[in-house]
Amino acid sequence: KDLKQMHWQKIFKGMGVVLSLTSSYTLKNLTNLGIFEQRQLVSEVSAQASGEADLQKMLENIEKAWRNLEFVVKPYRDRKDCYILGTVEEIIQQLEDNMVSLQTMQASPFIAGVKSKVEKWERDLKLLQELIEEWLKCQKK
Repeated sequence: KDLKQMHWQKIFKGMGVVLSLTSSYTLKNLTNLGIFEQRQLVSEVSAQASGEADLQKMLENIEKAWRNLEFVVKPYRDRKDCYILGTVEEIIQQLEDNMVSLQTMQASPFIAGVKSKVEKWERDLKLLQELIEEWLKCQKK
């Protein structure tokens, strides 16, 4: 299920065969094309596809976590037009956990497919971290 079109193209290219996007392939077709003689190639491409899928899933989990996370604001003293941040421990913990995950993803050899998204999330979370720090400093004054 993790093998995408680009992975199949890589396998077919390694076999010296042009992948037809309009054809469907059966096990018999693949056998006739010599796929079983390409165990090493198929294994390498399969490992790459699985690694890429794992990173994509990690990134989706990060996106999902932030989609459901809410900032709590509360009125400042008795003023109706002034608000401060409520507790941010959960947000800071999520932020730190996700930054570690994104750094781990950056070190993966399978990063190519999601690299730009990972870099964007790193920038956005770093900015959010700085924003929270400044907001909390301001609240203390």
